[in-house]
Amino acid sequence: MMRKRIAAWALTAYMALTLLPLHAGAVPISGPSATETVLPAQVTAAAEENTVHAFEAAGLPVYTLQKMGNDRENLVLLLLGDGYTQDQQQRFLQEAREQLGRLMALEPDSRLAHRINVYALPAVSNEAGLSSENNKLDTYFGLTTWYETKTIVFRNDVGGAAKVDAIKADLERLCLDEGATVDNIHMFVNTDAAVGSASGIYSFSSGRAEGYAMAHELSHSVGKLGDEYGSSTKFPNVSGTDNIKWEKMMGYRSVIAQPGNAGGVLIPTAHKCNMYQSDLPFCEVCRLALVRRMFATDKIQNGMELYVADPEVTTAHNNTEDSELYRVTQKNLLNKVQNISDLSLSLRTVIQNLSDRERKVKLVLGVVKADGEPREPLKEQTFTVPALTNKDSMEAACIYPTLTYDPIWGGGQRRAPRPRPPAPVFDPGTSCECFP
Repeated sequence: MMRKRIAAWALTAYMALTLLPLHAGAVPISGPSATETVLPAQVTAAAEENTVHAFEAAGLPVYTLQKMGNDRENLVLLLLGDGYTQDQQQRFLQEAREQLGRLMALEPDSRLAHRINVYALPAVSNEAGLSSENNKLDTYFGLTTWYETKTIVFRNDVGGAAKVDAIKADLERLCLDEGATVDNIHMFVNTDAAVGSASGIYSFSSGRAEGYAMAHELSHSVGKLGDEYGSSTKFPNVSGTDNIKWEKMMGYRSVIAQPGNAGGVLIPTAHKCNMYQSDLPFCEVCRLALVRRMFATDKIQNGMELYVADPEVTTAHNNTEDSELYRVTQKNLLNKVQNISDLSLSLRTVIQNLSDRERKVKLVLGVVKADGEPREPLKEQTFTVPALTNKDSMEAACIYPTLTYDPIWGGGQRRAPRPRPPAPVFDPGTSCECFP
């Protein structure tokens, strides 16, 4: 009985190039042993004279949940909580750790976890929960829903934004490495309601949200991504019908031109992305946009020299179709392929240069026999990735390589074009394992 394994050996680089693992795991997050730093009593001068200082009023300790290096060279994320009472402070810290763990396990944050520093400050509220227009609670930062929507804003009568500004200023002055600043602030609210929003460097979500709600909201502020259920096309992951922004990625890892909820709007996938539904991972278009944004704004320095999207091996298909149905898996091949000799394979990926020097990358695609030996000849090709010379034009340093392997023949030779000899049947007893 014929047994085959189709394998892709991708991204063997020249010039002593080092690539991060394609499936990099999340960096462990500190648990109960997280270091605690209590800020000194001195605080930044309040905006108005005689206003109570933020740290003196709350005695806010700083918990270092993750410190991966100098704050000047890493993205600095500050986590705050609102609506947590004195006896709920450990709940806030536990929820913050759990939500952060989900964020760091999700691509592309999992690859960049080693370049993200995270600090958490619990603040004591007199009442638990989240305010609304008709129910104003006594919480430390005065967060509230906005006109019965899921959007969260600061109430005007509490001065919560000024308190956050004072915390941010003191954290930068007293705790962070010299010259470092806070890049983004995520605030958890003590509620079970499905709420969340983002504005500027702020993002908000429930501390008990399921899925990847924190990642969704934070990606608005970090990556400037848009909601894929909306109507605005000013974002990298939402396009008009002319000049589709991700046209070069179509046909790769489920990326297509999917009509959005609004007329004249296209989104990258058939509702398979976190920016459409927050319990899903990010699509490849959003992953690339997030990486580009973080490096273009210097939030992360020296984190990686190349961003390489997960390679995908598929059988032939139109780039307007979702590639999931054509991905090289045992199920797909058994459902679609009667003759193994009819297989034409393509290896695709996306490579973004994040360094200031040209790179060369070799892609290799081949078939492995049942005994583990690679068949000859293998298909390989070297691609040049232009240097990143202008961070305002990341696209100029990005390539979208495709490596196509001609139809294969079970006897170890390429199939003759004419006449075609009888082909072995690919039957359910054979195996075809993919190692992308």
